[in-house]
Amino acid sequence: MIHRDDLTVRDPFILLDNDIYYLYGTFSDSGFIGYTSKDLIYFDNKTVIFEKYDGFWAENSFWAPEVHKYNGKYYLFGTMYSKERGRATQIFVSDKPLGKYVPLSKEGITPKKWFSLDGTLYVDKKTPYIFFCHEWLQVTNGEIYIQELKKDLSDTIGEPKLLFTAKDASWVVPVKEGGFITDGPFVYFENKQYHMLWSSFSKNGYALAHATAFNIFGPWKQDDQLIYDNDGGHGMIFIDKEGQRRIAIHSPNSSGKERLKII
Repeated sequence: MIHRDDLTVRDPFILLDNDIYYLYGTFSDSGFIGYTSKDLIYFDNKTVIFEKYDGFWAENSFWAPEVHKYNGKYYLFGTMYSKERGRATQIFVSDKPLGKYVPLSKEGITPKKWFSLDGTLYVDKKTPYIFFCHEWLQVTNGEIYIQELKKDLSDTIGEPKLLFTAKDASWVVPVKEGGFITDGPFVYFENKQYHMLWSSFSKNGYALAHATAFNIFGPWKQDDQLIYDNDGGHGMIFIDKEGQRRIAIHSPNSSGKERLKII
């Protein structure tokens, strides 16, 4: 077992299923790993849930896995990269939270030749959607999109729709290379509004932001006040065993020092 304070993890995602917490995150450059926990303090049962194989389209940069329970199965959304395809989100499926996971499609689900990352699932009125980022390395001013998915999540429907850019938020500052980052969208519905957590850089470092909309396709309004502004972000929401809503982020944002933080 490993204590939360000793576990290096970036882009944490927590699934509570049958009274067990499953932790996923950016751990490896060749695939995806999951852990289990009973209390969110100690983690064990480290499991490789997907590892690239000969013939798989992606080469490296296996980032930000999320696992969503949908129609009785478990769907893994993960970012990865190849020189030919670019960066994309691939969807995988399994009968169990810790896999093994198999690809739903031949290659990534996000647009070809785009540098897309951090795809997440949201189901609205029984219609599944993917929210994802168009990376600042390609467009300078990072973007967040929505696109409808087929009911079985095997492919997209129609064209992606731009929801907002990083510079739409008043607090965003550029990274040293001059680009404006969009990172880690997570969507939920409450009080007749759609809410989104997402991250970028503020004057104090990596930060967790909040936006709202009355229609899933926008317009999305950015909150001026940040949820977390102390070098931590890429947030998601889960409900714990006591029924309390929690936000999981990684903090600090320094490579090799990231830890799971629950707020």
